[in-house]
Amino acid sequence: MLLLGRTSPKSKEYKDAVWDVLTRQEVATLDAKGPDYFRVGAYAFSPDGKYAVVGYLSKITLRWNLTTGTSEKVPDFGEELTAVAYSPDGKLFATAYRHESGGAAGGSRHQRENRNPNTP
Repeated sequence: MLLLGRTSPKSKEYKDAVWDVLTRQEVATLDAKGPDYFRVGAYAFSPDGKYAVVGYLSKITLRWNLTTGTSEKVPDFGEELTAVAYSPDGKLFATAYRHESGGAAGGSRHQRENRNPNTP
């Protein structure tokens, strides 16, 4: 079981740590490099524990590779991420966003990896 949390709440560094709850060990550090990534709105881990999708209150959503510590921007609606979930096989994840009016802005599903549709 994994948990995401700030490395130091009072620090001016914008880093989040991923912790293995059972072993109480830090397994990854997410270095977002900037104040736009300060507050997390929602997150989810892939079933294999290799990826995390993190939505920040600054309306930015990133998919993190927990092995390499790298991230990529997830296509979004330019709104605050309110929920994210992975499929049981970890190949897809779904996101939901809140519109600034307070209502749901919509959602989308994403493939974890870009794959050629002609390749099994």
